[in-house]
Amino acid sequence: MSTNLSRLNRFFLFSLLFISSGGIFSDTPHLIWHDCSKNMNGSSCSYTHIAVPKNYKKPNAGTFALKVLKVPAANESSKVGTLFINFGMPWESQEDTFYQFPHFNHKLFSALHDHFDLVTFTVRGSNLDFSCQTYAAQKLRSKMLKLNLSDPKQLKTYMRLQRQLFTVCKPYRDKTLRYLATKNSVKDLDMVRQALGIAKINYYGDSYGTVLGQQYIMNYHDKVRAMVLDGNINPDYDMHAWILHAAASNEDTLQQFFNLCTEAGSKCALYPRPQKRFAATIELLDKGHVSGRGKLANQKLTRGMFNNLLEDLIPFPTMPVSLQGCNLNSWQYLAQGLNDIYTKKDASLLLNLFNQMKGYHPDTGLVDSQDDWLSTAVFALDFNNQPNYKQLLDDAHKINELYPFGGVVATQFEVSSFGWQMPANALTRISKTAQFPAVLIVGNLHDPTTSYVDSEELAQRLKNSRLLTWKGVGHTAIYNTQSDCMINCELDYLLYLKLPAKDTSCPYTFNPFVEKIDKQ
Repeated sequence: MSTNLSRLNRFFLFSLLFISSGGIFSDTPHLIWHDCSKNMNGSSCSYTHIAVPKNYKKPNAGTFALKVLKVPAANESSKVGTLFINFGMPWESQEDTFYQFPHFNHKLFSALHDHFDLVTFTVRGSNLDFSCQTYAAQKLRSKMLKLNLSDPKQLKTYMRLQRQLFTVCKPYRDKTLRYLATKNSVKDLDMVRQALGIAKINYYGDSYGTVLGQQYIMNYHDKVRAMVLDGNINPDYDMHAWILHAAASNEDTLQQFFNLCTEAGSKCALYPRPQKRFAATIELLDKGHVSGRGKLANQKLTRGMFNNLLEDLIPFPTMPVSLQGCNLNSWQYLAQGLNDIYTKKDASLLLNLFNQMKGYHPDTGLVDSQDDWLSTAVFALDFNNQPNYKQLLDDAHKINELYPFGGVVATQFEVSSFGWQMPANALTRISKTAQFPAVLIVGNLHDPTTSYVDSEELAQRLKNSRLLTWKGVGHTAIYNTQSDCMINCELDYLLYLKLPAKDTSCPYTFNPFVEKIDKQ
């Protein structure tokens, strides 16, 4: 960052602090915008940086630089305003997903782009220079990724290693992670709103973005014109409730995987009897009998490694995967990888994907990815009802008994959020008597990560809201459907504040084992 830009950010920061303390600052500070050098569906993209305090209670104790990106509306004459989008995943750059938006959901992007300036910003914690990438930390993470948390002994080992990881990473945790709570990101969002000179925002929040949206409307309801919340996290911000719901939803989504595979017939590599083949493959993994071929002959695929892959692949059926000459979506790739293990005891496909997605290096045994670690730290700060050691072991045992396949995926997240020992900054629950502007709540009937029941609960809490149901498969609608029914309902609301009729639902007429996503 240049010296001039740093000076501008300091000026901008203190200007906004002056406003928030009751002072009067009549003009919005001038922001320096730069070209993104990205083609966003034929439109230009620009970015600027805005500094926000690390600690709002001590505004002079350092800052985070947020990168704000903007694509102007395609049609100025029909422009409604500015739409803020948060794509979820606070530990991952909003920037990359923003650039990919026209590709993974071009119909929704085009519909919104016609009427809104589209804006996103990298939330605090994104793209940090991670100082906890020591050899010891990488070695601990690589061991943890291989453990099967449905096995009580391996679960205890995982928690022991995690305590060691926290000790190794204590300096980094003390310096940075404590400031990443969503309560601070909510204030960041309002500072960006002020910086852009916007009186009332339009907001589209996805997954974690629903938490940011829920908390923003609770604290700044008079600054909201319209809000879409897609794939909602438990509105009590209760870790136990969220994980229990997610375990049931993971089991349900896996059943949809089997059903759609059967429906697709020979076009699904795991056909016939996909559930039987899946169970037989799990048995092979539990026995430790599965390795790769060729360069991967010395690498085994453990049940824990497979569980980590399942956590990434099941939520996004149409996510493209291009490895080893394959050009498949994630569910097609998963079915092919499972079939290779079932028929040939060859784990090469899934091992290659694991190594790429997790940053694992078979030659050194080290892993350089820590996305999941950072995300769980945010939720450890945010969530109420964090379990103690005994409760966590009991929870994991009960969940894995109830949901033998999907339970372990949800358990992994709860376990990873345990023991951070940072200052609590839990979120405020939404009251059942809350009166806020009308909100459109989008719930997916078969969402493995954010359960449909949590979207139903949020709709009951927000009195002026309306629940729009997508009878689809995958984590959130924005990533998994280009349904005209869904897009038209969202657009009617965002343009005209017209909520869909009560009990409106949109069908799922798509099979990821057969069709391309743009045919949904």
